[in-house]
Amino acid sequence: MLMLIHYGEIGLKKGNRAFFERKLVENIQVALKDCGDFFVIREPGRITAKLKSLSDLVSRKNEKLKTDEIAGKLKKVFGIAHFSFANEYPIINKGEIESVVSGLCEKIYSVYENQNTGAENKTFKIQTQRSDKNFPLTSQKLNEQIGDFIIKKTEMKVDLENPDLTIFAEITRKSAYFYFEKIKGPGGLPVGTNGEVLTLISSGIDSPVAAWYLMKRGARTHFIHFHSYPQTNKTSVDNVKEIISSLNEWQNKNCKLFLVPLLDIQKDIIKKAPEDYRVMMYRYFMLIIAEKLARDNNYKALVTGESLGQVASQTIDNIFAIDGCVSMPVFRPLIGMDKEEIINKAKSIGTYDISIRPYGDCCSFFVPKHPVTKANSDTIFNIAQKIDKKIIDKTLDSIEIINF
Repeated sequence: MLMLIHYGEIGLKKGNRAFFERKLVENIQVALKDCGDFFVIREPGRITAKLKSLSDLVSRKNEKLKTDEIAGKLKKVFGIAHFSFANEYPIINKGEIESVVSGLCEKIYSVYENQNTGAENKTFKIQTQRSDKNFPLTSQKLNEQIGDFIIKKTEMKVDLENPDLTIFAEITRKSAYFYFEKIKGPGGLPVGTNGEVLTLISSGIDSPVAAWYLMKRGARTHFIHFHSYPQTNKTSVDNVKEIISSLNEWQNKNCKLFLVPLLDIQKDIIKKAPEDYRVMMYRYFMLIIAEKLARDNNYKALVTGESLGQVASQTIDNIFAIDGCVSMPVFRPLIGMDKEEIINKAKSIGTYDISIRPYGDCCSFFVPKHPVTKANSDTIFNIAQKIDKKIIDKTLDSIEIINF
């Protein structure tokens, strides 16, 4: 079994390209570790993954189950633009070009006949590319010769616009690869190429999507969740754990979850802050605590699921006021997205069904009827000075850390 894996954005990295390729190889190896023993090899412009032993593929049914499992894993490896289950034809002697092309045509047809069980393809096209420009025939010439062979062997006709079947061929220095399907990957950059960040995660819809977008940009993501137990139940904590387990399949890296009991700080805020500033003060202490934990663990940025104007605390004035409370970057990948876009993405990455379960949200606890929409950073800072420092210290001492 051979997978031919192509990347997109990594190809633009020039001098740093090898670093990104090596990290992608590493992540592919981790993703496939439960699917079998694979050689994962960097080749010019592509990566190949070859199963070392075919002993577990004893039937067509088992092979289909195995390829489905592998495809599911590779679809969650950031950095992959597309991949294919391919076949390899060694190029032994370019001087005997007619023999090489004839053998390649025979191999393509043989594999097609073997795989084409029940499908009725009436039209086809050939799509060839050469990474080895010293190969004697151009891509167009190869298209024509392979196409002529397939026409003679089948009743199919050429259709370059909307074919039933596309035969892909790639010519490298030592081998020709061919396949019949391109499977789309998630794109982006390999996780681990852009440092580590800390995501403020609720069990709602938005913040898991925000974390996913940072993973897609190559950041390894850790999580911090604030809860108001026992004023609220533990549903939000249980849901968050399940969300993180699902999200972690996209980064295949160990990560931490910091569980922070915010209830005592919230109670002190209710006593000492104007009612319309309550939510802003909750968010202030969330960011302050998150920044401390991020710096203690050498994470380089905070991540939130805020979308501009979605709720009162996410107006541009409130975001401006709260950003002045921390000195490290706060990434908001959803800032320009509307709710429908966020929901659609949550469904596609597998977190939506968990996020819509009922849960007790600490930010909805003691929420005022009319929260401030144009907060002032000086006012926030002055209120913060009134909060009992012993309560803050107790909260920090009570943080629970869970490893995933």
